[in-house]
Amino acid sequence: MEIERQYQLLSFDAFEHLCKEADHISNTRLFLDFLHHSGEVVWPPDYFDKQVILDQAWVLDTIYTIFNRDGRYD
Repeated sequence: MEIERQYQLLSFDAFEHLCKEADHISNTRLFLDFLHHSGEVVWPPDYFDKQVILDQAWVLDTIYTIFNRDGRYD
C-alpha cells in the first residue's frame, strides 16, 4: 500500500525526533544514510540545510524544470 506524501521536506532535527520516538533506531545518521542509498529519500547532508527530501520525484521535477527548453523565451 502506497502512502500519499503530504510533505516534500523534513528537517534533520524532525527526522531525529521521529527516530527517538520509534525507540528502535540507535544511529539516526546511519539509518538516514541507508534510506538515502536505497533511494527512499534524498539526503545530501552538505546541501539544502540538512533537509531530508522525502519525495524524490518532486526534487527531480524541480531540477528538470530548469533544463526544460519548451517554454524558453527567444
